[in-house]
Amino acid sequence: YDYATVAYSASTGKKLWAAVYNGPGKKGHDGDRAHSVAVSPSGTTVFVTGESKGATSGTDYATVAYRASDGTRLWVARFNGLANGDDFAAAVSVARDGTKVFVTGTSFDSADATSSMATVAYSVSAGTQLWVAHFRGPGAGGNTGASAITSPGGNRVFVTGEVQSKQVTAEYGTVAYNATTGARLWARRYVGQGATAIAVSPDLRKVYVTGESHFNYGTLAY
Repeated sequence: YDYATVAYSASTGKKLWAAVYNGPGKKGHDGDRAHSVAVSPSGTTVFVTGESKGATSGTDYATVAYRASDGTRLWVARFNGLANGDDFAAAVSVARDGTKVFVTGTSFDSADATSSMATVAYSVSAGTQLWVAHFRGPGAGGNTGASAITSPGGNRVFVTGEVQSKQVTAEYGTVAYNATTGARLWARRYVGQGATAIAVSPDLRKVYVTGESHFNYGTLAY
């Protein structure tokens, strides 16, 4: 399994280029799965993220930047969590000013298999890691992970997913970070089976989160 990214002409559907990423896993073509794609505001760079076997670790986040015009690979950035175990990137977003790209997902960060939402910021120009932020619910178990991310104004990053309550039940977990430093600005939880998507209003005054809540849609505005 490798990442496969394809560009098509928007007007005709003609294939323009295809790019493949094969991670450093010991078995060669071993467990590389892309999950999310984003494009820089300028339209010049395409970012793909997902999970990729490491050479000496478990599964890592692997984020690849391509030149949008021809698919030339510009850089690869990998994130191996605290436990040197399995880390699964779920979503990628680009800051509105085009200087930073943000990736989030699930990172197993201790030997007893507890996990967190791990969000990583990289520079768009070179893939340099700028900061890492972790968020975990109050539960002692390991069912915590992010599923969606957005940075519509460029100065904040919003992440949502699933966290675990003290009663070891699933909840929505939504976090806001400072886009420059990774400092946590606020965090909210809501009883449900886990949030799956996030969006922000055009005036940047409201954040909307949706997912499954007691076998129904559960949609919140903050």
